[in-house]
Amino acid sequence: MNIRNCVYSQVADVGDNVQKEEESNLHTVFYRAITDVETHWSSTYIAWERLTILKPYIDIVISSLNASKDPNSKGDAKRLMKINLTNDKWEIMRDLLEVLGPFAELTEKLEGTKYATMSYMYPGIAKLKKRFCQTTEFNNNLDLETNNHAFEENQFEEADEDD
Repeated sequence: MNIRNCVYSQVADVGDNVQKEEESNLHTVFYRAITDVETHWSSTYIAWERLTILKPYIDIVISSLNASKDPNSKGDAKRLMKINLTNDKWEIMRDLLEVLGPFAELTEKLEGTKYATMSYMYPGIAKLKKRFCQTTEFNNNLDLETNNHAFEENQFEEADEDD
């Protein structure tokens, strides 16, 4: 085999690999907005999560319509800017998603129909409580035999109204 054929063979192999890699990169995902459904427990969370994914594309559409010379496109851009969320509202939505995420995860497990969901309920609630409820330590030195330290001193004494 001469050098030319050897080089050609190597280049062809590299070219085939690049072509396969490019074809695998061409996989495109299309996202649609998700609407809220009253009977689906976490549909609001899912809709907001999808909306945050779509936000950069919404911004691109607004910019493209604004840059257009067509008056109809400019009008569409104005309408879209009017209904679009402000940056503060986008931030609030992201913060709410952080809080609602664990609840959505638990409700998704509890919505299951192919397995018993009762066994997920108590550990799931305990996990949520651990995450969101602050535990406060208190003095548990109560003497229940003699009622000492059960109540603060003078707590139930009546105040003199004549003072």
